[in-house]
Amino acid sequence: MAQAYEDQDQLYSLTTPGTIPVSLATAKSWLKVDSDADDQLLTLLLKVATEYAESYTRRDFRANVWTLLQDAFADRILLRRDPVASITSVGRLVSGSYSSVSASAYYLKRGQQASEVLLASGEDWPSDEDDREHAIQVVFATIAHQRTSSAIMGILRHVAWMYENRGDCPDVTSGDFIGNGAALSGATSIYDQFRVSRV
Repeated sequence: MAQAYEDQDQLYSLTTPGTIPVSLATAKSWLKVDSDADDQLLTLLLKVATEYAESYTRRDFRANVWTLLQDAFADRILLRRDPVASITSVGRLVSGSYSSVSASAYYLKRGQQASEVLLASGEDWPSDEDDREHAIQVVFATIAHQRTSSAIMGILRHVAWMYENRGDCPDVTSGDFIGNGAALSGATSIYDQFRVSRV
């Protein structure tokens, strides 16, 4: 199931997740685990910790592809992920099917904490989209943030805490277990150094 979250009037879906920035071998070395018995669990914990780090900071630590849905076009379409590498497509629902907007009609403006899709000079957004929620779709790609090496330390701490406390919760993917683990392991104090402000 794709990772998804709502942000104001926007819905983000992680449609193509990138490679986890911490290898299983690195995690096992950090944890001093020699056996292969828990490889499947550790792989799951690495995925969970990475997704938490990206959600908490709003920065991507792997090359992901996202789909953004919003109700209508705007002069500035804000992309609340960082860092954005490129726009794959912009489309709108016309008679129930997505139809692409010409790539020459818009461009990507990269920012420090968020990027924007802006209209090119002399262009206008189409006005033939269906009058319904999520009529606008933007598909875009991110790259690993320049602070990924710092985030890796947070991910390793988080994984270590969840691994060592796995018997305390029947579901290691539950929100409380993950969030508490990030705080108690010190991962969130690492992430707070470069977390994007929520505006």
